Amino acid sequence: MFDSASAIVVDKLARFAKSLVKKYLPDRRFTSPCSSINYRQSPLSIFQLGAIFSGYFGTCLMAFYIFYRSVAVGAVAALIIACSLMPVKINSSIIRRKKQFRRQFLDLMTALDVAMRAGENINNAFNSALKSLLLIYNEKSDIVIEIKQILMWMENNRPLKESLGNLAKRCQIEEIKSFATVIALIEGKSDKSDEVIRKTHQVIARSIEIEMEIETIIADKKNEQLIMLVLPVIIVGVMTFLGDGFMDTIHTTFIGRLITTSAIVIFILSYALSLKITKIDV
Repeated sequence: MFDSASAIVVDKLARFAKSLVKKYLPDRRFTSPCSSINYRQSPLSIFQLGAIFSGYFGTCLMAFYIFYRSVAVGAVAALIIACSLMPVKINSSIIRRKKQFRRQFLDLMTALDVAMRAGENINNAFNSALKSLLLIYNEKSDIVIEIKQILMWMENNRPLKESLGNLAKRCQIEEIKSFATVIALIEGKSDKSDEVIRKTHQVIARSIEIEMEIETIIADKKNEQLIMLVLPVIIVGVMTFLGDGFMDTIHTTFIGRLITTSAIVIFILSYALSLKITKIDV
């Protein structure tokens, strides 16, 4: 019966891991210099994901061993928690990548504005912007790959609105979607591309400024959050190993383990709630 239950658990975990890989694992994004990037997939490699999972599992195993003094219970609990944390970490890496790309796109708007003020049309401005951004970013950065793809589409006589629309659809960043929409409306009908670029630059810059102000305000709270996450484990660990049997009742009796489990559940829910509170989208 135990073997059957173990097989079911292993099967469910295998299916869970397979679904994670299919949904989030990054594709081979550098098969060509201008390959399209899927911003819904994590930029983390399978080796990085494995290292992160191992770190989560090892940390949780030590923490649960301190609470339960049982390797078996600690391993099962650590496996469950580690599997639960992986989608959170992957989503976090996707969000961080989009934020980074939005800042890179702001640099692109700056470079385009400078080029168009110098009298270049928007097509030549992208070439100038690429040269400028290569002084800041490497060849594998997202913005450089995207500019190269835009230029490739232009060389194939495809309108700018198509390449920008494709980028906006993949990245799902509101400012870029708005920029692509306006360019699609005015391309071939108006020469006000420089005004659109300038306005987009102002909107993204203001949005990033507000985001940085919020991050500065809640930085101390995040540090307190981290301390409150680690402190209970340290206190219980010290009392367990240096308390000369003071915590034996918690580790050996049914009531003690029930209280421990209830406290851990409350602790995890409180931490999840604190993460939700400090998550502010701009």
